[in-house]
Amino acid sequence: MAGAIEVASLAGVARYTGTGDGVTDDTAAIQAALDAAAISGGIVLLPPGTYLCSTLVIGSKVTLCGSGVATTTIKLKSGTNADLLTSVGFADLTGTITTNGISHFTICDLTLDGNKAGNTSGWTFRVYGYCYRVNNVEFVNGASGGAWSEWGVGGNDMEAYWSNFKIREFRSGCGLYWSGPHDSIFVNGVVQTLDSLITSGGTTAYGVYLKGSNLGGGGAAGELFTNVHVWGRVHYGFYPFAANQTFYSNCVAEGAFRANLLLTSGSAWSGGTIYGNNVSGECGIQIGDATYHCTYATVNGVFMNNFTAGGSGVNVLNTAGRNTLRINAVSGTCDPFVTGSPFLGVLGDFMEILVQDSVAKSWSNQPMFTHFEGGLCTMVKAGTPVDADFPEGVASGAIVVDTTASKIWVRVGSTWKSVTVS
Repeated sequence: MAGAIEVASLAGVARYTGTGDGVTDDTAAIQAALDAAAISGGIVLLPPGTYLCSTLVIGSKVTLCGSGVATTTIKLKSGTNADLLTSVGFADLTGTITTNGISHFTICDLTLDGNKAGNTSGWTFRVYGYCYRVNNVEFVNGASGGAWSEWGVGGNDMEAYWSNFKIREFRSGCGLYWSGPHDSIFVNGVVQTLDSLITSGGTTAYGVYLKGSNLGGGGAAGELFTNVHVWGRVHYGFYPFAANQTFYSNCVAEGAFRANLLLTSGSAWSGGTIYGNNVSGECGIQIGDATYHCTYATVNGVFMNNFTAGGSGVNVLNTAGRNTLRINAVSGTCDPFVTGSPFLGVLGDFMEILVQDSVAKSWSNQPMFTHFEGGLCTMVKAGTPVDADFPEGVASGAIVVDTTASKIWVRVGSTWKSVTVS
């Protein structure tokens, strides 16, 4: 029954007349249904159709449910130039640290279309709230970005849960802007855009932007991503800005102009794949950024491929050491595969990198370095070793392979001694 919007709540079932024809403005009917459901909590059911609307506002304990992705579509009316779906009080609460905001709501089984062709600004979805669920929802064509979530405090009942979602074809900003609630969980998702207005030299765009906060326990920290694929015309795929301890399992990142993954302190990437985009200056994984150094981060079992000569698989930008990277890669044409300055020394970065097309590469340029518990170190370098090669000190028994003189150097006590090999 197209247009027969139902509200099921403790007060019974009420019907509101919409059209769902994609032409008539259905804002009043859907907003009335949302308001009715918010009184005591309830479900707003949208049958198949395209519902043309200006901004809609959702409250606590409301479930907004369609009849399936691309079957039920709520589309932003041309010229609205504002968000399609937002939470009660969002404009006043964004950027604050407060326990206000909505909670325990659900959005499921529909498409939210930001109609970027008819609007110069606006997100498909923006919320200040906590403990909510998004399942089987597509966020498409956001002029300013895809989906935005924010929560300024902590608590033992705060986490949001996203599953089976897709954010695509946003024009600018980012696909998913996440500033809380922290410790939230994302399973089975895609974030992508091929919008031609996003260019490598243009305004920075992000796939997933995680915004941390040191105040009130809010912001992004401890987020878990499983089976999430970020790709397309963005500058950064997964970008945790000032966010701590983000965890990725079996995820894929590809096609970013600058870096597919920014790795921050305490974060971990396990399994998955990272692909290049054949763009000069790109990299697969960036360790730290200009402001925040990276330490105690882990990459385990990632496969990397298709990086251009002007790019790199790993770019160590800012590290305080104790990062562990285990990478299996096909480098493409990039040489060297690792750029930047790994933090060497007894408490430095551990890099175990297997590059399968390494023939004829200048691997003497790679910062190949291994350290063991107790301080025994091995290093491959061009030239005679000096103590400065080990910023945190070098132990007796350390071994250095000199690639220019066919020598192996061994640290005996406080002296370097060499053996010539043929």
